[in-house]
Amino acid sequence: EKQEGEMHDRSDLELPGQQLQLLKDAVTFSAGAPVVLLLFNAGPLNVSWADESPSVSAIIECFYPAETAGTALYQVLTNAGGDSSPAGRLPATWPLLLDT
Repeated sequence: EKQEGEMHDRSDLELPGQQLQLLKDAVTFSAGAPVVLLLFNAGPLNVSWADESPSVSAIIECFYPAETAGTALYQVLTNAGGDSSPAGRLPATWPLLLDT
């Protein structure tokens, strides 16, 4: 399945492949533990299922991060250092739906 990239736009905003099912399975098998959805992508995606799920406690848009992404995510998720401020600001507009 093709992903977005140079000279190739996506035809819809749905999670590619079986990723929505994988997310649903993660929520099912989390046994009530909070689930954090990390998005590694180039553009907007339909994450309405996760947004509406009480089991998904956070959605973090990572885009395509650099090599220390794991360290940065750890610091944000655990407030390591005490100065983490994940405030939900995006550098781009995120559409609610794709108007075809």
